[in-house]
Amino acid sequence: MLVELRDEHNRVLIHQLRTHAEQWLAAKGLDQYRGPRSHLVHPDIDRLFDKGAFVGWVIDGDVKAVLAIDEHDPDFWTREEMAEPGVTYITRFMAREHGHGYGASLLRALAEREASRGQRYIRLDCWRTNTRLHEYYRTQGFRHVRTEIVEGRMSGALFEKALSIDSSPTGRGADARP
Repeated sequence: MLVELRDEHNRVLIHQLRTHAEQWLAAKGLDQYRGPRSHLVHPDIDRLFDKGAFVGWVIDGDVKAVLAIDEHDPDFWTREEMAEPGVTYITRFMAREHGHGYGASLLRALAEREASRGQRYIRLDCWRTNTRLHEYYRTQGFRHVRTEIVEGRMSGALFEKALSIDSSPTGRGADARP
């Protein structure tokens, strides 16, 4: 079930998830989460948590995956894109366990909720060099918009998912862009 994460114990859990994700990615030989801005991550998690931005996929009271809804990142999205109405931007997407579909369930539930609220797209930026992550987002119905290279930033692979009443991973939505 999609749940807003507001209790303080969830703050600690989100920090633990981020630390675990960094270790998991390093063990896979990926450079994600290791870079010149990595020290900024935990204060950013606190900023997002304090504004109530985190949602999670919860099963029997156990948080299985999380993400935050945030503002667009002006380093990557154009003025025209940022001015478009009906767009939800997500960040800090992490799963507690991998390979169980928890992240996919969270993305699907969020897409359904945002579509019911009249949103047209979910957008995100992710690590440029993590091609496995790019493929994961594609399997979840996202399309690669473009990749931006910004000095000092390792993120910049931009993805969006068009929303409709049926926001299944294979559906691109009624108003999907070509």
